[in-house]
Amino acid sequence: VDRVVSDFARELAHRRTKLADKARIRAPFRQLAIDNQGNVKRKWRAIRISEYSFHLRRWWKEFRQEQLFIVNGDNLLTNPITEMKKVSSFLNLDNKFDWNDHLYYNKTRGFYCFRRENWSSFCMGSNKGRKHPEIDAAVLEKLRNYYKPFNKEFKNMTGLDVDWDM
Repeated sequence: VDRVVSDFARELAHRRTKLADKARIRAPFRQLAIDNQGNVKRKWRAIRISEYSFHLRRWWKEFRQEQLFIVNGDNLLTNPITEMKKVSSFLNLDNKFDWNDHLYYNKTRGFYCFRRENWSSFCMGSNKGRKHPEIDAAVLEKLRNYYKPFNKEFKNMTGLDVDWDM
């Protein structure tokens, strides 16, 4: 659900130039996410991209499961050193890179940044980490219910302990 709201916030921030897009962006979140019958609008891209189990099933048709590593985005934001160590291990780079030397929490930005070898830093752009708009609680609950089967299936498929309002 957070991903859908984040995509909506991104669209609001970017204010695309096409007339059709401008009209769509100005529409309230509810109109984009929920149809007149009260069903979630799967045709909206922001809804579809968060159906992670659907996408994972497709990827597993092309790649062996052991070829894919799934990064936990929540952990990447809150504990990136641990998550990046898992990525390094998956890539057999365990002792090649010390993430403790290259990631640090930037209090001004409110998230972790990358420290280069010359000690200059690189942080995500100012368009990242933007404030999300307030969304009606009933709409959020409808979305949580919509995603429950996808999230449960994703958890069963991966064994990852995700807590996405299930």
